[in-house]
Amino acid sequence: MDDVEALGHLAWMDQELSGGQKWWDQILERVRASDIFLLAVTAESLSSEACRRELAYAHALAKPILPAIVADGVSTNLLPPQIAALQLIDLRRSDRESALRLGRALSNLPATPALPQPLPAEPEVPLSYLGRLAERVGSDEPLDFDTQSSLLVSLKAALRDVEVTADARQLLVQLRRRRHLYAEIAEQGTR
Repeated sequence: MDDVEALGHLAWMDQELSGGQKWWDQILERVRASDIFLLAVTAESLSSEACRRELAYAHALAKPILPAIVADGVSTNLLPPQIAALQLIDLRRSDRESALRLGRALSNLPATPALPQPLPAEPEVPLSYLGRLAERVGSDEPLDFDTQSSLLVSLKAALRDVEVTADARQLLVQLRRRRHLYAEIAEQGTR
């Protein structure tokens, strides 16, 4: 970001959000207002649902997209189609050559077209699916057998997701502590 600003461009990152803001609304507003969508390509950004939705929205708005590899561990074979069709720039090293590549890329991007009218549908907020499950598990409402079964299946599937295993385990414990839990669900929740 420092290099972008040193080249005379304004840059914005979601780290500039402050507490209490509707973060997704702010991000989408910034995508709409931008002249260029610079995607910092990392293994994490490629696996991030939020980043995928931001990229898809920028693409739908016909924003010029500049994908920049900024970390090791990125397989160009696994790039989404919107990125794979574009020339990547390598910014993994913070040196003069990288700054020159960035400057050339920024100056050679096509002009930003006007926003399409009507605007494309905004992508939904990429909330963790566990948040919805936690809301159901933590509610005081009685849950019928089918709902309890569905929750159990979803939580057991989440145990295989290394990013949320601990949270899924915690929700399974919370599910087992619910009042009015069917014995079969309680038993299966321990396996």
